[in-house]
Amino acid sequence: MIRFIYGDDDAIRDFIAQREGLPRGLFAEGKGIGIVNERNEFLAGFFYHHWNPEAGTIVMSGTALSTRWMSRSVLKRLFDYPFYECKCQMLMIQLRASDERMKRQLAVGGFGFTTIARLYGRGEDGIIATMYEEDWRASKFNKTARTALLEEAA
Repeated sequence: MIRFIYGDDDAIRDFIAQREGLPRGLFAEGKGIGIVNERNEFLAGFFYHHWNPEAGTIVMSGTALSTRWMSRSVLKRLFDYPFYECKCQMLMIQLRASDERMKRQLAVGGFGFTTIARLYGRGEDGIIATMYEEDWRASKFNKTARTALLEEAA
């Protein structure tokens, strides 16, 4: 059984930074959502940072030990936070251009991609993956919002 952890931003940030080999200060301010098992061991962690309320944008960073925690209800929670609680119109995720597995997962989720040359240094390009609020509302992973949209259209 999994459960969410809120309010322990330092532990979530540390889990992501350590697992991904990132400097902890890369996203110093923000809010985290952790996913733990019955023994309180992290399965995944996500951190929302660089929130710009005026523009309605936010960046999400994360990592997971496996995909066993992933379900429609968990994905709904992870994406409802930026779009409904923070009222963002765009969510961004930065990743290495060579990360084929993540690109496939994000593409299935409805993200678009912009390649940035040398984003990870002289020898490695990166991608900024973006999802817009209306794309999340229409997503096959957001059944509740999709049902509401269909009812509105009727």
